[in-house]
Amino acid sequence: MKLKQTALGVALVLLAGSAAATSLDYRAEYKHEDEKYAHRIKIGDSTKAFDGKLAFGVEQKFNSEDQKDFWNKVVRGDSEFSWAWTKSVGETGKWYIQPGMPITFAKDKTTYKPQFRVGYKADFGLTTALRYRHELQVFAESADQKTLVDGGKLDVAGNTVQQGKWTLTGSYKFSQESLKTLSLATRQTLTTTTTMFVSRTTKTGNGILALKLVTRLMPSNLMLNFGQSTKAHLLKTIVS
Repeated sequence: MKLKQTALGVALVLLAGSAAATSLDYRAEYKHEDEKYAHRIKIGDSTKAFDGKLAFGVEQKFNSEDQKDFWNKVVRGDSEFSWAWTKSVGETGKWYIQPGMPITFAKDKTTYKPQFRVGYKADFGLTTALRYRHELQVFAESADQKTLVDGGKLDVAGNTVQQGKWTLTGSYKFSQESLKTLSLATRQTLTTTTTMFVSRTTKTGNGILALKLVTRLMPSNLMLNFGQSTKAHLLKTIVS
């Protein structure tokens, strides 16, 4: 209950800001490989700070009880609070840097995602970015076993799991006036995962360190994003 009140309070603060900077974003997602639907809604706001742009957002994920239904007996999923600071660099201002950190609250864990992104905006509408994210998943004592990519099982109750991810993204915006609210984006994610399990019951205080490179190719996913401007995002490749 306290978490819901906090999220609501942050949302009200965001909406109290400048109307031009506030956005309400809804996204419907369909993963055709699993034939599952998911939804999310996000409230965001931004302001000028430290010679750059500081943005905040609150997001709620939800889906049908049976995820193969688009909208039926909807239940809530994870919630997320995020912040990011964007600063243009270089003489042309086409390059930018963006540190930030989303924090995701789930049923049995809290995930902290400090990240750093370097991007470039070309004159013809193409934007590319390279992002490194380090995830720290702090599991509750009641957390169940998790299934690894290779099919193995892992006891995570009361432990912290860390992993690093590199993500390369690219998006293109049309210049036609009639299509100014439409954008297409392709995302390619190459994940190099360094996983560390830190157990509070370890007498030596040392965790188990495992390094692995996992590559998995999945079919395309189509996501529609409705906000102040309508966007169509095409996820072509996800490697995790």
